Amino acid sequence: MSITVEKINETYPFLSIIRINKEEKVGIIQNCDQKIVSMYCYDYIAKDLQPLFLEYGKNWWWESNRKLPVNMFIGKQFAVFADALRSYSVKETEVLHGPVTRLSDLLVNKKIRRKTVQLLRRV
Repeated sequence: MSITVEKINETYPFLSIIRINKEEKVGIIQNCDQKIVSMYCYDYIAKDLQPLFLEYGKNWWWESNRKLPVNMFIGKQFAVFADALRSYSVKETEVLHGPVTRLSDLLVNKKIRRKTVQLLRRV
């Protein structure tokens, strides 16, 4: 991979770097939960589709709230990169750099405040 961490910080802030058993992977994390990290790995994308992948990543990064995974935000056009989606065990991975998307963040329970009203009888 010829992309450095400095270049990722400046031009591709949506890319993440993870380490799996002493091997580093660069890509966009689709979802991270308690057991599995799913990532679109940049190395597994065909060379002619890599610029399109980076363009979709920029669109997702600058036009969304970044809580929704990239494949859900872009839609059916992102299905081209389905072969690059890899899933790794959380125990074996370490996120070194970049954003992490979690679907569980969308399902945040909001506190519901209940008011109790008491009626008093005046005599």
